[in-house]
Amino acid sequence: MKYAACVAVGVVLGGLAVHLFGGGELSGGSEPTDTDSVRRAQRAADEEGDQAASKSAGTAATAEIAKLLGAPPEGATREDLLVRDAALRRELTRLRSTEAAARGEERARPKILDLGPDELRQMAERCEVRFDVPHVGIEGDHMASQLPPEGISDEERTAISRASEDFHRDVVTQLRALYVEATGDEAGASALSPESIIQEIWDKVAPDDVSAARRQIARELAGLDPPRSAGSEVPVAERQLRVLMAMGDRWEDVVASVIGRERAHAIRVGHGGWGSQSAMSGCPDGD
Repeated sequence: MKYAACVAVGVVLGGLAVHLFGGGELSGGSEPTDTDSVRRAQRAADEEGDQAASKSAGTAATAEIAKLLGAPPEGATREDLLVRDAALRRELTRLRSTEAAARGEERARPKILDLGPDELRQMAERCEVRFDVPHVGIEGDHMASQLPPEGISDEERTAISRASEDFHRDVVTQLRALYVEATGDEAGASALSPESIIQEIWDKVAPDDVSAARRQIARELAGLDPPRSAGSEVPVAERQLRVLMAMGDRWEDVVASVIGRERAHAIRVGHGGWGSQSAMSGCPDGD
């Protein structure tokens, strides 16, 4: 399943319900095959094609709106003006529909941050976890660019970019190690983007491992179970989920190191979380 950032996607698979504002997919698998390589190549091509199509459509729509909002051409007849008026009304209707859809999606998004004890206990009953993930990318120097343009000076943005280098390097190293463990594909670990690595790992791990990971982490967060002891054997699915769930707080720490905790958290909350926001729920069979 393909997905676009900030679009809610619902997936039900093996008892798993996933609602991602940033997207995802889950399936099972084992050793890397030629089919896996083809799928990875196709995924990269699809992403490039989607981005190009979206940009082209946006450019065309902008040009059409500018044309409609400009002064009517000299010598325009009454019929010309009526056609122009109808086109403007259609565009207004489309924009209103888009705005209404965006408001509906915003209302549908679950609360991600600052969850209270009662909320965490209710989530634990559904084996539900919620988290935000900043966009990492292959290179780390772009990370500060995903921060909102308002409220941060150019000097602060540059300092955040420098401060993010260690965070980016550590996250990518963790994800690549998990990918190699899950797939055995060392070449792919260095060639794929972090986002693609995350998806490939979800493709390979067993759905039961994912639901068990959600149950374990949700119960820990609710205070119903103690955290896993150091050195205990933890499946790849749970380790990846823990990496992803820690990224939002870690990125806030990076931003806070430059602009202070209060401002960093306010920016994060004001946008509903960094990058992609996800809610995953569904308990293992038999629970």
